Amino acid sequence: MDPSDVAAIMLEPIQGDGGFIVLSDAFVKGVREICNQHGIVMITDEIQTGFGRSGKMFAMEHFSVSSDITVMSKSIAAGIPLSAVSGKSEIINYPNPKELGGTLSGNPLACLAGLNVIKMIEQQDLLKRANEIGEQIKKVLDFPSKYIGEIRGIGAMIGIEFVNDKKEKGSNKQFVQQVVRNCFEKGVLLLMAADGNVIRLLPPLVITDEQLQEALQIMKTVIQDLEEEN
Repeated sequence: MDPSDVAAIMLEPIQGDGGFIVLSDAFVKGVREICNQHGIVMITDEIQTGFGRSGKMFAMEHFSVSSDITVMSKSIAAGIPLSAVSGKSEIINYPNPKELGGTLSGNPLACLAGLNVIKMIEQQDLLKRANEIGEQIKKVLDFPSKYIGEIRGIGAMIGIEFVNDKKEKGSNKQFVQQVVRNCFEKGVLLLMAADGNVIRLLPPLVITDEQLQEALQIMKTVIQDLEEEN
């Protein structure tokens, strides 16, 4: 494709539904260079990674690269529906009044919630807490396993990839389904990602150590028991 036909390139610094795949530093910087060279707008999707989940306010900070436009939502208002778009002034201020609008734009309650979330992140040092959560997850779940192929992620965004065999790899979706079902029966809710072979862990940044450890120990026991059965 000719660069002149490309208006923008959008990327997730950490792929969410794709299985918590962290983009490489070289890739992100390479995309930035391409955009600079050809006058292409670089848009980052921080809807899932934003507001502290990766251990920094925005995941792009891990790559020391800034985008032209950032879109965000999910955790920015503690469960109250709110989304936001930020970017360079020459882009954000380009539309004339009334050329952009939204039915729920500027909702006072959601905006107030968003402001208080920012205060809580700062006051409770939740960026540091995100990294502590990630370390605890890795420490508990990094044990000898037949089917855990990789534990990856940044901050509190951790993905556990399950394979059929350590050497041959392959996607072990069936085992993941068993883990999710058995953990659910023991009171732990888990989310699958990628093509169903990854368990995505993204606990609240305000979770206590006791709550986190209880969930992780249940998950570890379930995995070990199922591996013995298989």
